[in-house]
Formats: sequence, structure tokens, C-alpha cells
Amino acid sequence: MGAVAALLVAGGCSGDDSEGSTVKGVSVPKAGEHFASLADWHFFSDISQQKPAPGVEPFQPIAPLYSDYTNKRRFIYVPSGTKIQYSTDGVWTIPVGGALIKTFSYVLDEREGVPSVITPDKERLLETRVLYRESETAWVAETYVYDESGKSAERKVAGATIDMSWTNQAGETMTNAYGVPNVNACQTCHGENEAMNAQGLRTRQLNWDHDYGDVVENQVDHFERIGWLEPTGDREQLVDPYGSASVSDRVRSYFDSNCASCHREDGFASSSGLWLDWGNTDPSKEAARWGVCKQPTSAGGATCGLQFDVVPGKPDESILLCRTASEDGKVRMPPLATKVPHAEGIALIRDWITQLPAASCSQ
Repeated sequence: MGAVAALLVAGGCSGDDSEGSTVKGVSVPKAGEHFASLADWHFFSDISQQKPAPGVEPFQPIAPLYSDYTNKRRFIYVPSGTKIQYSTDGVWTIPVGGALIKTFSYVLDEREGVPSVITPDKERLLETRVLYRESETAWVAETYVYDESGKSAERKVAGATIDMSWTNQAGETMTNAYGVPNVNACQTCHGENEAMNAQGLRTRQLNWDHDYGDVVENQVDHFERIGWLEPTGDREQLVDPYGSASVSDRVRSYFDSNCASCHREDGFASSSGLWLDWGNTDPSKEAARWGVCKQPTSAGGATCGLQFDVVPGKPDESILLCRTASEDGKVRMPPLATKVPHAEGIALIRDWITQLPAASCSQ
């Protein structure tokens, strides 16, 4: 993965003194080597049902990233005797030897909900991505693509395309040429070298309850109880973007999850001057930070012929809405992981711009 690929042979495995050994049922590869099959990691006691093995824990952000209507299951592995480095407002850092695991799938009829038992006629497993922290400065990024039965997933370096169709909540047939990314694409969203991370692994995303099967528990409290985390300080919390909170808080949560990995002061799109992380979209902050009456500075020709990122009260004159709704790959935002416009997100952004106090933008 670019600079990451050059580091795949650097550093050693940690969490156990013996490379390639099994810890709590989980195996890790020797430095510079790669597991050909997802099963080699032993993250799951049952891959086809996505049941985590002992020592692997599920987690679920309150405002998940949209990825073309895929369903996602997220897991984390922390080696025995190690802890996650906690942050009040930043991304948590997993220890050396730890891994983040995320499985993408399509529920074939959204009206029926996520099935309790995964079968090929109900839910199509697509891929599982693994971010493994091999050393203090080296991460391994792997992608494993499932066969049609969902019982086996094999390593793919160059990515893949999976043609999919499913029925949405409204009973409409949806289609997508789902793109499994190549490993070089990982650093665009997740960073590189020692700075790699998962944007959803942070306090404000996990400070809410999760059903663990035998107990429903706040996720921050859960990780503290099992000895993986030592939380300190106040806890921020996002809201469900599609829940009952105010439009302002819901769109701020949506932006924080779907836009802020790039659109923040130290992000890939910092030069845009459009900063959409939770802190910068606080109503007390300067409105231009989150686009109000701000002219684009680095959009090139992808402005939809409009002048301002956000025109209060006028969603159809706002570049932000146009780019979010666009199907043109040169205009569309986010530029990665989406091909199918997110109807619910577009509606939320439209509602938010509509209710902003009217203001006259001028050059």
C-alpha cells in the first residue's frame, strides 16, 4: 500500500513473543508474510456466520460511514496483556499485534432486515478487510474476498468487482458494481505508517450501547471492563444521523463520519478550507469553516457551476449538496467507497441547508 507496502517487511509481530503463534485463538503472520485465507487469522469461530473467536470483540459506531448501502460488521483484536491507547476526542490507537476487522455485505432484501442466520439467499458476504499493526511504525492492510457461498474468503491484492442487486426498503431493485479496493487505496482514508487508524474507533462514535448477546452495555464501558481500555475525561457523543435529534446535530454527526476523515484541518482535503469534523461544525464556530457562504478554493471544475459551498436556505445553490448527490465520478463526494448516491444522507443535508437562517452570500 504505497509507503505502507514498503513497510510490510519491517518490524516484528507483537502481543506474543513467538511470531505466527496463536493467542486467544487468533494467529498472526510472521513479519513480511501474508495469510492467503481469512481463515488463517482465526478471527472467527464461524466465518460464514461472522461469529468472532475468543479475544475478538465487535464494535459499532453510532454514525457509521456510508458505503453504497452495504451492511458492515466490525471487530477488534487486542493481544493479551496490552491495551488500546484512549483519546477523549481523537482516534483510539490499538497496540502492536492488534487488528481491526471489517466485513462488508449486502442484505438482499432490506425490508426483511439483517438476517439472524446468514445464508446466500438472504445476505451476500463480499469482503473482509484487516488492518493489522505489525510494529510501532508498520501496518499490514489486507483484503479477503468471499466466494458465493460465504464460507471462504481469499486474499486479493489488486481488488475486485462484484456485480450486485438487492431490494431496498421501498421495494425498489438496486444495482451496483461493488468495488473491492486494492491495498494501495487504504492509506487514502486510513493514513499510512504509524498514523494508520480507523476513523470509527473513537470515543464520540462508541459512547453508546451495543448488544453483546449476553449483555447490552456502553461500548466504552465494555472495553474498560474487559481490561482493554482506561478511559479518562469527558466523553463526547455523536447522534444517530437518522434518529430524532436536531437536524444540526444529525448532519454534524453525518459529516464527522462521512466527510471529516479528509475534511479537517490536518486532513487530506485541508486545503479546501471546508472542515466538517464534529468540533469545527459546532454552531459556535465560524460558519465559513463548514462552508456557509464560502467559495471553494480547491475544487477545480467540480463546482456544479455554483459559487458557494453552502448557501443558507438554498440547498440547490450549494456546492456541498450537489457534489454529495452527483453520480459523476469527477464530481462526487466522497470520491472513494461510493458509487450509489446516498438518498438518506442527501435528504439530511438538504434539510439542514434549508433550515439555516437565510443569508445573502456575495463574492
